[in-house]
Amino acid sequence: MGKRLFSIGTALLLTVLQCGCWNRIELNELSIVAATAVDIKKDGKWQISYQLVIPQAISGTTGISTNAAPVYVFSTEGESIRSAINNTSKELSRKLYFPHNLMVVISEEAAKAGFAPIMDVYLRNPDSRETVTVFLTHGRARRILEQLVPMEKIPAGAVLHMVQNETKNGSSLRAMTVFQVMQELLGPTHSTGIPSLTMAGGGEKYDSLDAEDACRDEA
Repeated sequence: MGKRLFSIGTALLLTVLQCGCWNRIELNELSIVAATAVDIKKDGKWQISYQLVIPQAISGTTGISTNAAPVYVFSTEGESIRSAINNTSKELSRKLYFPHNLMVVISEEAAKAGFAPIMDVYLRNPDSRETVTVFLTHGRARRILEQLVPMEKIPAGAVLHMVQNETKNGSSLRAMTVFQVMQELLGPTHSTGIPSLTMAGGGEKYDSLDAEDACRDEA
């Protein structure tokens, strides 16, 4: 009886000792990813870009300049997509945090070079989610991430809302998640349809706060 009570007590003690934030990571140690872009440059190197959120710029904390950009775009390069991703830790002081990643934009050149490896690398990240929306683009994918959207703090969220509204209004091509794309590529037809993003307008640039302010003034 005594041995049994001792075993139960030991188990309870171990349970108590394991409680708590033993693996916690402080917010100031993370870079929150809102969107990801995949490109292949003219020299054949892969370029992975991330739209990173600046918490101070989107919070209501006093003392922070309202002219601060809400996001910035960070890129790494490598001979392969894996090496480009691995180089992130060599060039960024903070750990990339993917649970808030909203979309993955892939350039036409990168898709032609191998779509399955891109999805494979993405799914191997334990922080990544299969519900992330996938887009293609004819130009550089990084360029999509650089655009600021007037009246919206997080550009990736604004793009996703526009796509969702378009889908509700009868879009001919539904939005596709990473899971849906992989499911169709691995299905009997080995094919899928992915919507593309294209920048339209009269050549205006919305990759700076000055351009965004000008757009507000015109409105």
